[in-house]
Amino acid sequence: MECKHELNCEVSLIWVPSHVGIRGNEIADNLAYRATHRLQIDIHLSREISEMYSTIENYCRNRWQTEWSQQSVGEHYRGIVPNIMHITPPMKFPNRRIQVTANRLQLGKCRLIHYMHTMGKHDTGLCDIYDVQETVEHLPHHSM
Repeated sequence: MECKHELNCEVSLIWVPSHVGIRGNEIADNLAYRATHRLQIDIHLSREISEMYSTIENYCRNRWQTEWSQQSVGEHYRGIVPNIMHITPPMKFPNRRIQVTANRLQLGKCRLIHYMHTMGKHDTGLCDIYDVQETVEHLPHHSM
């Protein structure tokens, strides 16, 4: 029979006496015998590194989601993006002014009447047209 794989190594076979009072052989033989008669394998096998990274990533993501969901700050943005899995990397803006405006809209901290009211710069915080809090959520009503 022709071998299809060449290992490029030497193999030596050595006769090892067993059951002749050599302590290590007796122990090995006893353990082998006991192992073949067990119904379960109780050896802890460690995880592969990719499994560990996946477990750590899932733990971090779950912890972040829990903290994200329970925080009292950022309610406006959390209303837009309730699940951290949908948080995208920061967008690229052509200039700082547009970036600041976009961030303020996301966070609900833009110069709308309701926000101006929270800073003490407007009496009521109500929209002049609809008589409700003028917030980012309310803005689409003006375009109707």
